[in-house]
Amino acid sequence: MKIPLLIFVGSVLALFASDFFLTVLPRIEQQKLGEEHPEVKAFIASIDNVVDATGGPVLEKRFAVGLLNRVTVNPGFRVIHNPEMGREVIASGPQAALEQLEISHKTGRIVPDFKRPVRLTKLVEIRLNLHAHGSREMRISLARVPVESTILQPDFVTQGALNFQMLRIANFPDHPLQIASRDLMVYSLDDLSNLHGSVDRLEIMYDEPGDARNLATAPNLKFRKLLRTKMGRD
Repeated sequence: MKIPLLIFVGSVLALFASDFFLTVLPRIEQQKLGEEHPEVKAFIASIDNVVDATGGPVLEKRFAVGLLNRVTVNPGFRVIHNPEMGREVIASGPQAALEQLEISHKTGRIVPDFKRPVRLTKLVEIRLNLHAHGSREMRISLARVPVESTILQPDFVTQGALNFQMLRIANFPDHPLQIASRDLMVYSLDDLSNLHGSVDRLEIMYDEPGDARNLATAPNLKFRKLLRTKMGRD
């Protein structure tokens, strides 16, 4: 019994030791050196070294993307849903911007971003058919930032109705969205007049105190059932 116990204890100690040497010590060293740490220097250099993509011809770059069930649009980007496309995902913008473009970081998601800071005058556009990527559910969100940070706020455009079994939307663009999904769940107290089309069930999620009956509805969206649901707080 002593040998297995020693093996178990030794394994636990080895785990903590490896975590200490691989995680804790590097953090202590980084805090001690501050801006003189090589990783910190590299990070600061990457921020200071802004890519100028304000000029040059507009080019296209294609990406291979599999299953999709979530789209997060960052500042500097416009995602366009075109149901007439196949499975291709096409980005268009200045060459300098496309060279820094990363489409996705996690399986099942489109999260366009730049590897380095990029200076732009127009949004980089990404065109795709969300229906062609195999999911019956979709979540779309715009990662808006304060207006003093950038005028190139994220945008999402529909060139045909979004048709999913369950569609979730957080934040809306300043123009109509075409929707033909069975269920629609929205996380917004904003004016929902930009929602056009029809759904079977509309659910408005909110976390503000007060009378839920005062929440905005969607005058341009037909629905059979309307729910207003207060989100719980952790």
